[in-house]
Amino acid sequence: MPDLRLIRGGVTDLQTQGVPIAKGAAVHAKPSQLPTTKKDLLALWHENAERAALTHRHEARRQMVLSIWIGVPVISFTCASAMLTAMHPSWSAYYVASVVVSFLGAILAGIQTFLRLDDKRSSSHRAAADYSAIRRRIETMLTDSDASPEKTEAIRRDLDNLGTTAPLPSEESSRKAPERG
Repeated sequence: MPDLRLIRGGVTDLQTQGVPIAKGAAVHAKPSQLPTTKKDLLALWHENAERAALTHRHEARRQMVLSIWIGVPVISFTCASAMLTAMHPSWSAYYVASVVVSFLGAILAGIQTFLRLDDKRSSSHRAAADYSAIRRRIETMLTDSDASPEKTEAIRRDLDNLGTTAPLPSEESSRKAPERG
């Protein structure tokens, strides 16, 4: 069984033939190491789908943590600004501090909106769920020995579609996603 591990994106018929699709898309084996049977091909797709699901789950967690690291200071700065304004609105030191804290809160809120961390997190979570669903379909095909050409082609099409529609995980997530098993 060849050792092809998905790093980013989906698995295409060109990737299974060792043709690079995009930088960082997959680590390719030599043509002599490509799967020779449909069962080997399905096992390879299973491994790649599993790795992609883990990578996207890691990316979703990373986006959530980043969102918290930006979101908590936004709330804190906004509350501090309101408190400073309410304490002594006429005293200049409180007024200056209130303006600075409000400005920092606004900058962080703008960064949070610009980065769209919640959208990215939900997209990565959805991609992980889709890769897991494909992995389970492959497991069913491998255990039932029902690898009909139509079902295999449907899985290949689904992996291709998911590889083009799923968000691209960060390099960090690609490297740090935990290995399963």
